[in-house]
Amino acid sequence: MTFRPAVERLLAVIEKSRQIAVSLPNGVPNVAAVHVRLGEAIPALAGEPLIDYPTLTGAVTFLGADVAPLRYFFDEATLCETALAATWDTMPRKAYGELITLVEFAVRPFLRAGYAAVRESITASNWTRGTCPSCGVLPLLAELRADKEGHTRILRCFRCTAAWPFPRLGCPACR
Repeated sequence: MTFRPAVERLLAVIEKSRQIAVSLPNGVPNVAAVHVRLGEAIPALAGEPLIDYPTLTGAVTFLGADVAPLRYFFDEATLCETALAATWDTMPRKAYGELITLVEFAVRPFLRAGYAAVRESITASNWTRGTCPSCGVLPLLAELRADKEGHTRILRCFRCTAAWPFPRLGCPACR
């Protein structure tokens, strides 16, 4: 069994997702609401309407798929919210795994644009949770950076590209 076709398809999707034109709606993200959410240990972009259904549909179509099968599980607004929050737990992943992956790649440029808009607020918030301060998912990786105090562990989000400090000892998921 070879994984080459799947890897080649994924690399093509990643490259195409970088070409998705991003324009966030006016007033999104709401910076005042971002400060409140971060103060309450809620991710900065939680609930922000970074993408609407026609834009999501267009982005997924650009990546080579149709979101119509997901309409069985979600109305338009809920699909956008689910895609932004990565809360796919109600979906039968075996049947729709590739489509969910394409939707995930379609929303990432919007999450990255949202993060860019709230980066300073996140830095000022002194976020201490193990989940992304921007979009709320668990980090993909951690790195150690040498600094004047020794080493700092930096967690990195694979969806929105956020990076935030986290204690060197302890699991981000359960502390």
